[in-house]
Amino acid sequence: MTLTQKNLTTILSVPTALMLSTAIHAESSSRHIQIPAGQLSTALNRLAEASDLQMVYDADITKYIKNQSIIGNYTPTQALQRLLQGSGLGYQLADNGTVTISRQTPSAPPQNSNISPEAAVLPTVRVKSQAEYFTDDPENTRYNRTEASTATKTDTPLMETPASIQVVPQQVLKDQQAVTLTDALKNVSGVQLSFSPTYENFTVRGFDLNGATYRNGIREASWAAETANVERLEVLKGPGAMLYGRIEPGGMVNRVTKKPLDTAYYSAQQQFGSFDFYRTTADATGPINDSGTLTYRFNLAYQNNKSYRDLFFRDRIFLAPQLNWKISDRTEVGIGMEYQRDDFRWDDGFPVLDGANRPANLPINRALNDPLANANQERNVVDLNWSHAFNDDWKISQQFSSFLGGRHQFDIFPYGFHADQRTVDRYNWDNTVDSNTYSFNTNLLGHLNTWNVKHTVLVGHDYYQLTDQAKGRCCAFVDSIDIYNPQYFTGSITPVPPNYGFYQQEWNGAYFQDQMVFWDRLHVLGGGRYDWATYGVGSSSVSFSSAEKQLNANQVNAEKFSPRVGVLYQAWPWLSVYGNYTESLGGSNSYSGRNADGKPLQPQLANQYEAGIKTEFFDKRLTASLAYFEVTKSNVAAGNPDPALAMQGYAVTIGEAQSRGVEFDIAGQLTDNLNVIANYAYLDTEITKFTASDVWGGVSLLGKRFPNAPEHSANIWAKYDFTDYGLKGLGLGTGVRVVSLRQGDPQNSFQLPGYTTWDALLSYQLKVGKSKVTTQFNVYNLLDERYFSSADTFDASQRYYGNIPGAPRNFMGSVRLEF
Repeated sequence: MTLTQKNLTTILSVPTALMLSTAIHAESSSRHIQIPAGQLSTALNRLAEASDLQMVYDADITKYIKNQSIIGNYTPTQALQRLLQGSGLGYQLADNGTVTISRQTPSAPPQNSNISPEAAVLPTVRVKSQAEYFTDDPENTRYNRTEASTATKTDTPLMETPASIQVVPQQVLKDQQAVTLTDALKNVSGVQLSFSPTYENFTVRGFDLNGATYRNGIREASWAAETANVERLEVLKGPGAMLYGRIEPGGMVNRVTKKPLDTAYYSAQQQFGSFDFYRTTADATGPINDSGTLTYRFNLAYQNNKSYRDLFFRDRIFLAPQLNWKISDRTEVGIGMEYQRDDFRWDDGFPVLDGANRPANLPINRALNDPLANANQERNVVDLNWSHAFNDDWKISQQFSSFLGGRHQFDIFPYGFHADQRTVDRYNWDNTVDSNTYSFNTNLLGHLNTWNVKHTVLVGHDYYQLTDQAKGRCCAFVDSIDIYNPQYFTGSITPVPPNYGFYQQEWNGAYFQDQMVFWDRLHVLGGGRYDWATYGVGSSSVSFSSAEKQLNANQVNAEKFSPRVGVLYQAWPWLSVYGNYTESLGGSNSYSGRNADGKPLQPQLANQYEAGIKTEFFDKRLTASLAYFEVTKSNVAAGNPDPALAMQGYAVTIGEAQSRGVEFDIAGQLTDNLNVIANYAYLDTEITKFTASDVWGGVSLLGKRFPNAPEHSANIWAKYDFTDYGLKGLGLGTGVRVVSLRQGDPQNSFQLPGYTTWDALLSYQLKVGKSKVTTQFNVYNLLDERYFSSADTFDASQRYYGNIPGAPRNFMGSVRLEF
């Protein structure tokens, strides 16, 4: 007898019927079901787990469909109806409890009818396995994510993405009480903190990001970022210019913010810690109307703290309201705002004595600026986004963002030792900056098949404009102090005539990307981008208008096509091998991107070769990746070696730099109770061409390592949640970070020693009615290691500032209520 597909389906249904409850029981038994919004196929997985229903459907019909979240008491069929609402899909429920899902047609049989023989012959997928959790689920406690949008601007599984991208999810931020990007990004290989007095800055794969971070895929002006509304951090390694343009070749840090949910969720947290640290946060989201089509979210944070360093403090207020309107099953509109103000005093760190190869040996609390110093920054952000799906395969979306900010910086900083090697001169820096950015992007996303090849096609355009206007006074001599016995300034500072600065850059980019899938295993990504960039800088001692005229006279126009190609082969569901090649175009960095003659530096170019392996284990609960890369950047900028010019922010182009290395990252669940996130990076950096010897007085940087780029760095963090033995609710965590020696400046004239820090966590969680209360206590640098957290990678004269000592042993406690 020939075994037909129809016969096979019939045979398979026999054991299925023995495993399941009857359909009558499934329909009459109500239970609590909680499924977050996300991919419909994943939601069906979760429903299958929660209800013991067996689902039969063609995998392709759900591939690009999203579902709304549901929380509440439902029968399984009620929950299924809500998941399928507006999807264009229907279901049939058989007496044996098997559910067949298919596209709805006018002749479709009633939903409660038995499965017809014709319905059973479709290519099928049977789902009843560990569910995939989505990042907008507040109950998600996993340390890994299997999807990210930053690398491709599409919802592509990481196992199918031929690029290195790492995700730091919300639960890691909670467990480590990571209130800054610096705290969070130690969980990603190849990322180091770089000095900046007013905002957080990083190096990725050895290259300085120059203060650029991204928020939901849009570049932000340099700012100290708040994490209260951050859902996760995604770090794309290597040049990402094909999709984003104007990007540093090491990679990009993208803050993905929390979105409104259609189910109510509320939380409030009070944190307290060493050095008079207090932080209050609140998060509220849910539906506004009964249908759940209009939703909101509101995040708040207030922070007040001093420091382990004398004189330093920060006061912050942060507000972030959002609204989302699902006009129809195919059309959505969202609007969001952010307001943030920081009042603080910046830290210049420790100087390096003349001829020494380490920062000065001072008490860790020693500050060499002055109580007169003060700074503040204030910003307003407005986002508007909308999307419309023409059908199941084609969708258009647009995103607009404006950033209106200003900051005032008044500092007294050390610069230049006397012959006694203990007296240092101090100068005044007084600067007021208005910084405005406007950006928008439009994307058309489509899915199609050609000759059994599946395509995900993206066509887009983006526009970005940044304008900075600065009125500064630099650099008045203030006084000289003894670094071992400082006496702070009590006189009046001699006023210096102001200098007016005007900086602007404007970018237009058009891009195309095609993700092709051959034989369900071979994934080929190809695409390119063409950029039109205009940027310039002007300065004047007269007025802003005079500075703008100089800007217009010195503008640089740059155009470039940046290709990107990647290939990935998924040999087994748990193993992928990939490689890629990318190029990028980058502009100069604000006022630091100008020569001593006031003209802007030439655009920076870069390319990368990368190859790697990705794995998933334990039903996608544990993910790991290993990557080898080689990045080359030309027209590299560095601070002017002339101290007088360096203090005024002038720079030079020094040639070409290359970074190569190996990165390893692992994250997820080793068991149901044990979460882990860990990474290691080996980094070999070198200046490969040097073209500025005339400026540097014949001193060559050829062959020198990048500053602030350790050869070895590693981090591991693990947490165990007890669920039995009378210890349910108790959590224990611990982690170790290791960083090897780093060069302190481009000349490699001094070094920052390597270090090891050890952190620990104790938490307890209990249910109070329908609410959840979590108490937590974290200890950082448990062994009280003395170390330096960062150096200034740009400035050639950072022997006098930028070497920031890391925090000694300290703690943070918190109480969080969720309901």
